[in-house]
Amino acid sequence: MSPINLAICAIFQNEAPFLREWIEFHRLVGVEHFFLYDNLSDDNGAEILAPYCSEGLVTLLPWPISFENFAQARAYNDCLERFGADIRWLALVDVDEFLFSPAVRNLHTVLSEFEHFPGVVVHWQVYGSSGCTSSPEGLVIENFLYRAPTDWVRNRRLKTILNPARTNRVLNAHFAEFKNGALAVNEQGTPCQVRLNNRSGGRRWAHALQRVRNRIGRDLARYFPKIPMDPYNWTPTSLGQVSVARLRINHYAVKSAEQYEARKRRRREPDKEWSGLRVHDDTRFRYHDRNEVYDDILLPFAFEIRQALDEGMVI
Repeated sequence: MSPINLAICAIFQNEAPFLREWIEFHRLVGVEHFFLYDNLSDDNGAEILAPYCSEGLVTLLPWPISFENFAQARAYNDCLERFGADIRWLALVDVDEFLFSPAVRNLHTVLSEFEHFPGVVVHWQVYGSSGCTSSPEGLVIENFLYRAPTDWVRNRRLKTILNPARTNRVLNAHFAEFKNGALAVNEQGTPCQVRLNNRSGGRRWAHALQRVRNRIGRDLARYFPKIPMDPYNWTPTSLGQVSVARLRINHYAVKSAEQYEARKRRRREPDKEWSGLRVHDDTRFRYHDRNEVYDDILLPFAFEIRQALDEGMVI
C-alpha cells in the first residue's frame, strides 16, 4: 500500500443510505483512504462501497463481533496493526460524524501544525432532528441544520486523530494510548488527559461510580432532556472547554425521528433480538435532539457532493 497522509477508520452497521455522502464529503476535505469495518450489516452497503473498493479508496473488512465484546476498539486496533505503518494520520470517526476544519478546506493544512504531537482530539457539535419527523430526501448536511449550543456538555466529547507510529493501542471509540506516556492535544495545543471509567479499563470503583452517575443522569434526562450533564460519558477528560475553531466534528446523532426509529431496529447483535431498542431508546433521542442554533457551515460542500453522487449510482 502506498503511503497515506490521512485516513479514516470506521466501523458501521446498516448505514447504506449514508455511506456515499459521508465518503464524498471527506474526500473533499483531504481524506485519502477509508478503512471500513462492516459489523453484521444486512443491507446493500457492500454493493454501494464496491466502486470505491475497486478505485482503491476504500478497504472493506467484515467484522462480525458483538459491540459488547468491544467490537469498535478491536476494529481500530486491527487497523493500527495491519495498516498503521503506511499511515501518517488516522482519524477514528463514525459514519454519522463529519470531520473538517472551519478555518481551511484541507485538513492537511491544520494537521501539519501538530507534527510534534502523537494525536489530536476533536470536539463534537451535536445536531438534532431539525424538527423532522419523517425521513427527508437529500443530503444529511442539507437536511439537518440545527444543533445544540457550542458549549453544551455533550459537545465536550472528543474523537481522536492519531499518529499510528506513536500509538500503543486504541482504548475505546474516543481515545488512544500513546507511547512513552505522551498525550494528544486539542486544537489549541492543550494536552488531553483521559480517565478510563468503562469496562475496558480503569479502576473498578471508578467504573461503578460512573455507572451510578450515568444511570441517574439518564433517569433525569427522561423527564428533563436539557439537563446540563452527560449521562452517556464513560471517559471523562481534563478538557472542560469546547474549542472548534480549527477542527470540528459535526455529529448527526439522531437525524429525523423516523430515521432514528429505523436505526433502533437495524442495530444487530449476535443472538440478541432487538438489541437496538436497548441502546437507541427514546430518552437518548430526546437528549440528543437539540436544535437551538442554526448552523449551515457544511452547506457549501453540498453542490460538489451532489456532483460526485450524480456521477455514480443514485442513493
